[in-house]
Amino acid sequence: MTAWPDPGFALLKRYVRGRRYRGPTAGSQTASVIRCFQRFVMSRTSAAFTPAVLVEWLRSLTNVAKMSMVIRRAQIVDPFLDWLVELGHLTTNPFAELKAASRPHGIRPIVLALLSDDPEAALARLQPLPRYGSHLGPVLQAHVTRMQTLGYKCNERPFLRFDRFLQVRSGAAEEPVSRLVQAHIQEASSPSVQYERIRVGRALARALQRIDPSAPEPPPYDPILMAAVLRQRRRPHVFSHDEIARLFRTAREFPSPQMPLRPHSMYAMLVLAYCTGLRIGEI
Repeated sequence: MTAWPDPGFALLKRYVRGRRYRGPTAGSQTASVIRCFQRFVMSRTSAAFTPAVLVEWLRSLTNVAKMSMVIRRAQIVDPFLDWLVELGHLTTNPFAELKAASRPHGIRPIVLALLSDDPEAALARLQPLPRYGSHLGPVLQAHVTRMQTLGYKCNERPFLRFDRFLQVRSGAAEEPVSRLVQAHIQEASSPSVQYERIRVGRALARALQRIDPSAPEPPPYDPILMAAVLRQRRRPHVFSHDEIARLFRTAREFPSPQMPLRPHSMYAMLVLAYCTGLRIGEI
């Protein structure tokens, strides 16, 4: 049980003064949200601050505000709690502890989990799964390592996504590999994702065949799907001289009163890209 360290709101005023806000009313809005939060905490028994009080505060907000506003207020309170911990006024920030144990780290999934019907199960689902923790994980990892060792640019993310799919699928270890690959492909949201998952299935099948020649054959390529993927790819556009001149002129005249060097920077970047063919990351 930790007593709330700012009954007179002196720390709140110090916190707001020490931060830089873009808009003229952002500071007062932040102070208002945190002040209401502190009053709620101090209205509880002995002004004690616990994770349960934090959850109770979130639930009280759902009665008067939309979920988007509840999440926004939590995002405002979270750095204030971090600041209090940094100064030694609080021992822990419950938000920070939950974010550290979750993927992704943002406040939004944490708030949604805390306000769900079963917070413990929802928070457990946010915990990251082990890398290559499925029953086929060692085979997937060995394939990625082998390809990278041979000098190929093997993107690991599609294989990790398939591994996570296997970990959350009930009874995956008892299903045939071909059925698992097909189920993974069917959940894809676009032809390009389907094509990527077919490639993962084919790579997995070849890896299994290196271990056991009697393993099932890789899934075949679908020419209709391949044609759909090619249609979705963005075609190159060759700018005319008039378009380039208009693009450069727009960059030089870009309105940026608070950052006067931004138009010159944008113009220099576009000129470099146009004259040398540099990519954005290279610029």
